[in-house]
Formats: sequence, structure tokens, C-alpha cells
Amino acid sequence: SVFAMEKCPGKTLCVGASYISLECAGFLAGMGLDVTVAVRSILLRGFDRECADKIGDYMVDHGVRFKRDVIPSKLEKIET
Repeated sequence: SVFAMEKCPGKTLCVGASYISLECAGFLAGMGLDVTVAVRSILLRGFDRECADKIGDYMVDHGVRFKRDVIPSKLEKIET
């Protein structure tokens, strides 16, 4: 969990476009971190499309990057 880390995570990838992933990306970017969100298809599936698009545009304007059409094949924890 990012909340239990003793050290700043630095460059961060948030996987998925759920509200939890986007919230984490937003607060990490707000803290000045380099944040990218990996998105399989659309932001906030099941939410109003116009609102979801506005949220995505706002996040881009505030430094969050999005990688679209991404399907992770593996997540691996590395020791630092």
C-alpha cells in the first residue's frame, strides 16, 4: 500500500481507471510525483461519460499522464 511506505514512491504507475485509481493518481500528482495511469479502455466505466471525460481532461491539465489501451500481463513486486 502506498500509505504504508516509509519512502516516497517517486515515479508511479496507477493501473486501471476506477475512481480509486484516479483518486490515488490525483493526490500523488498533487504531491508533485510523476504519475501515469494505465487505462484498458475508458475512464470511470459506468459513470456519466461527460463527467468522466472532464475529470480526465482536468487530470491531464494537472500533470497526470494516461497510457491508453493497456492490458497488463504481469505485475511484479521489486525490492528497492
